[in-house]
Amino acid sequence: MGPRSTREPRCYHWSVLRLTQPSPWEGLAPPRTNLAPRLHVNTGASCNNNCVFCAEDDREGRTRLVGSQSPDDLRRILAAFPCREHVCFTTGEPTLNPLLPWLIRTAREYGYQEIALITNGRRLSDPAYLARLVDAGLDLLTVSIHGGDARLHDGLTRTPGAFAQTVRALRNAAPWVRLHTSTVITQRNLRRLRPLLTVLGRVGVQQAVLNVVKPRGRAAQRAEMLLPRYRDVSLTVASVLAGLGRASPPVFVEDVPMCATEDLPDVVRGVLEHNLRFDRVEHEGSRRYEEFDRARTEGGLRTKRAACAACRYDTACPGVWTRYLEVHGWDGLDPVERRYAGTVETSF
Repeated sequence: MGPRSTREPRCYHWSVLRLTQPSPWEGLAPPRTNLAPRLHVNTGASCNNNCVFCAEDDREGRTRLVGSQSPDDLRRILAAFPCREHVCFTTGEPTLNPLLPWLIRTAREYGYQEIALITNGRRLSDPAYLARLVDAGLDLLTVSIHGGDARLHDGLTRTPGAFAQTVRALRNAAPWVRLHTSTVITQRNLRRLRPLLTVLGRVGVQQAVLNVVKPRGRAAQRAEMLLPRYRDVSLTVASVLAGLGRASPPVFVEDVPMCATEDLPDVVRGVLEHNLRFDRVEHEGSRRYEEFDRARTEGGLRTKRAACAACRYDTACPGVWTRYLEVHGWDGLDPVERRYAGTVETSF
């Protein structure tokens, strides 16, 4: 394995504009962007965790489609995307796909500058397997971890022993790649963020993203049990960060409406990743690849009210999850007055 990359992390936020020229592959229409986009490549749908907040609602169906992609399918996705700034391998648990080292190496051959992986980390507790991925070209790793101790993390993932393997993976990876983490915030772990962030600081994590649970799929069915109030998230994170200081890696909060995050510093709030992926879909008896982005995958699941039009964050806000509103309503989600007439200020 080579040493960890010293390249600084970059943010990728952009607006997608359609190309008019034909795609190099029928059904795979590449985008043009005003900033470097992130291509997400789905490597499968199976997973070796069983998280209570999983956003999948038809994993078996996705396994039939995404899991049936051939090496040639995956190679053509990588080849057809016009921007080679960043590619991320994700969905299900990518380390279960035996093609993952080959995929990383192929992405490097195609000239992708940053090659990332989102994983629960369990298989990376094996240093030899981690070395294969790093040698192939992996340089950014995002590991999902949801609690600062085994009882909490293993309970949320419903996988005994998962916490020990994930922490071992973080320690293994820290010297070799840029190391980020992703934590799904629920009612069960919101009040226990301090121990988690302390653990992440000790093992060398460089950035921790706190993702409030998305009420989709399995999580939508358990929304009353899982969903914290957005204002509670904002106030709790602000309090925890004030007490931790340098004991914590840099923290970013995702998927909380901006109107509910006024208690957080601007450097913490406003993280909302935009990405594009190409999935196989069944259409009129045949299968083809179609482009998916946040608007398409979340369309119809979020909403706004008339008052939102007066908020300074309106143009950047994708709306509030309808399922969240069914549980908590609009309480604490009040429009924020615009500071300057005719302008909208955001942290995006």
